[in-house]
Amino acid sequence: MELRAALALRSGGVCEIQQEGCQGRAVEPCHRIKTGMGGVHGAAIAESDRLSNCVHGCRWCGRWQHDHEPMAKAYGQILSRSADPLKEPILLRYGVVFLDDEGGWELCPPATAREIREAQRRREATNEDLGYGLADVG
Repeated sequence: MELRAALALRSGGVCEIQQEGCQGRAVEPCHRIKTGMGGVHGAAIAESDRLSNCVHGCRWCGRWQHDHEPMAKAYGQILSRSADPLKEPILLRYGVVFLDDEGGWELCPPATAREIREAQRRREATNEDLGYGLADVG
């Protein structure tokens, strides 16, 4: 299924990010692992356009992701190139969830969310610049 159609099914046409100022209507795919200048080509497109790597956002929230990168990283909305989107939780309008490549999502178990917060606190204690952590939102 084409990426935009699959995202529309998952989101119901409503922005999945929903930051303050959200326009509500989802209109564009927002990639968790950035495509970089010029996008991706060839076989890399399939990897980039995995449903676990994309969320359906309004223009405002898509822009918010890039303007507030430390916070978006802490929320799992932006990931490093080496990350596996299937294994990285993300804060969306559904809560803290894991996205799959079939167009669904599953709530992140509370114990896992607690472990994530503890790991972030350990990283912050070692002066790794993470910006804001999940502990700040939940």
